[in-house]
Amino acid sequence: MEFVEDYGLFLVKAITILVFIWMLLSIIFSFAHKQHDEDKIEINNLSKKFEDTRLLMQNHLLSKKEVRKLAKQRKKRDKEKSKDSGNSRKRVFVLSFVGNIKAS
Repeated sequence: MEFVEDYGLFLVKAITILVFIWMLLSIIFSFAHKQHDEDKIEINNLSKKFEDTRLLMQNHLLSKKEVRKLAKQRKKRDKEKSKDSGNSRKRVFVLSFVGNIKAS
């Protein structure tokens, strides 16, 4: 019976040590991952999102005939834009700043 008690105590100690090592490694990796993410710039195309929202609203508010007419006009406009150079268009950048003015 003493053998079972010793073996149980050994298992509890071993599991405690493994859990401690796992927690320590997870903390180290989380700090390393957070430092790596700070050097990234994320670019999202908001034009596509707003265009989809506009089309969804038009589909609900306009008749089918008007929606088809606008779709033809949009295809024609997109075709003309593709022929023109895309470099001459205006660009707007939206920056989302996380932090404070003192950069502390």
